[in-house]
Amino acid sequence: MSVLHDCVPATLRKNNNKQKNYDLDRWRSGIRMPFESTFSKQSKRAKYRGQTKVVFQCFAEAIVYNLKKAIRILPRLATADA
Repeated sequence: MSVLHDCVPATLRKNNNKQKNYDLDRWRSGIRMPFESTFSKQSKRAKYRGQTKVVFQCFAEAIVYNLKKAIRILPRLATADA
């Protein structure tokens, strides 16, 4: 593995790779899963033309996603504190 500015690549190796480490790949997959599932649910197409409008669309989608997630998580935290 190459280290560049304290960053380590977290790519999964192919099954036919001689250096494949199944335990490391399983751990990396578990770490990456929550973040990758977030991006897989987002639309791959922009609704608008122009960089400013597309940036606003992405920002608004992120806000909506985080609010929906907070609505699911906050009630569980409130009951856990009680």
